[in-house]
Amino acid sequence: MEIVNTIDHSVGIIKIPSDGNCLVASLAHQLDNSLTGSTSTYALRQRLNNHLRTHIETYSPYLQDATLDQPHRYAHIKDWERKTEAYLKDHAQNGFWLGLETIIAASDIFNVSSEIHHEQGRTDKISSRVLL
Repeated sequence: MEIVNTIDHSVGIIKIPSDGNCLVASLAHQLDNSLTGSTSTYALRQRLNNHLRTHIETYSPYLQDATLDQPHRYAHIKDWERKTEAYLKDHAQNGFWLGLETIIAASDIFNVSSEIHHEQGRTDKISSRVLL
């Protein structure tokens, strides 16, 4: 995964190992440690997971998309609540690949906007909705 540093408005590519923790590592890199309260990717992952659980109704559409993105893992679970719980259990585990729901949760928790720069040149912008 590559991230673009836009905090100080300079642009550069930072190489992050694609190890299942890359999204959390990218978020930790971009967020000031005073915001996250920790430099630990595990602690940040748990904070994001707890936020998703606490505001499950808000993130429901994104969680549903996340389970659909991994049909081999969740297709056998028919009940939405059980499927979401299974996903969030996996989400909390070190090395489990995270997605858009996590970026949106981070934007909301830390009241920051995020930009996702795609290789094809498209940029997605995510703004905080200040849920807290």
